Amino acid sequence: MSTTQNNPLTTEQIAQQFFELVSQGKFEEAQNTYFSPEIISIEIPDADGFRKKDQSLGAIAAKREAFQAIVASVEGLKTGQLIIQGNSFAFAFELDFTVKNGGPQRLAEICVYQVEAGQIIVEQFFN
Repeated sequence: MSTTQNNPLTTEQIAQQFFELVSQGKFEEAQNTYFSPEIISIEIPDADGFRKKDQSLGAIAAKREAFQAIVASVEGLKTGQLIIQGNSFAFAFELDFTVKNGGPQRLAEICVYQVEAGQIIVEQFFN
């Protein structure tokens, strides 16, 4: 866990560390380290095959595993500049990948996170 009860990490510390892990493709480590067990995840409206809203670390892990199951290979990952304001942070994210039994795809979105008590409590994606 990223915090102790008496000394939680700041939003800036969480944002920088989370961003570094995501930039390296270490999604599971980033989520398990910084997400609240009651995290709320809100997908973009046209996220085909995925629920638009989930609430729990377990639901997000299941969503991540479902996505990984359809991906044959990842050709590229790019993150934009990290922006931190108040208890929120955001960055652009692009993932180039090939779908099993399909062709190349690009996921491009803005990722926004809200921090409270030393944990990420909300993630929301926009395109």
